[in-house]
Amino acid sequence: MKRRSFIKLLAGLSAAGGALTLSGCGETLIRPDDKQMLAMLQFEMPDYEPTNENVLKKVRQWMTSQGVKGENTLKFVSMDNAHLQAKGVVTVHIKNKELKVSFNAEITVVNANLIRFSATHFKDMPGPLAGESDSTQVFFNQVKDQVLTLCDRLENYLDADVGSSIANFQKKDLI
Repeated sequence: MKRRSFIKLLAGLSAAGGALTLSGCGETLIRPDDKQMLAMLQFEMPDYEPTNENVLKKVRQWMTSQGVKGENTLKFVSMDNAHLQAKGVVTVHIKNKELKVSFNAEITVVNANLIRFSATHFKDMPGPLAGESDSTQVFFNQVKDQVLTLCDRLENYLDADVGSSIANFQKKDLI
């Protein structure tokens, strides 16, 4: 099984039990508490000594650098020994309109080559399509895929040698 397929399977399982069918309208909805995703990202990092602190530092560096690269972003909130908290926004397109969905992300270092990416508290931002992500079709086929695209971008960044400037992190560089 390919890694992306495995990630999608994990993401799908985390919310599969929470779907409701409204009688009369035939639309399948998902409860807000069941909108969750979990992905495990595995990587090799050629540009630094593999430590948990360095992994978090590189993840934070990615968050800082990726903010201008599209509609899907993660913004740093806080960090401690093995966890990093972030706020995310993804954009999906439905019928030539945009739906922006915010979420909370927690990135936990499992080891120096594996992180756990957890996304929770998905909420539609104000706009003409607010409430659309409550549809299981929109959440699983569009919102979830955009979050997985963010995970892919992060994983690619962690796998890349982004330069010697991060090769020798020091504790003073960490917050």
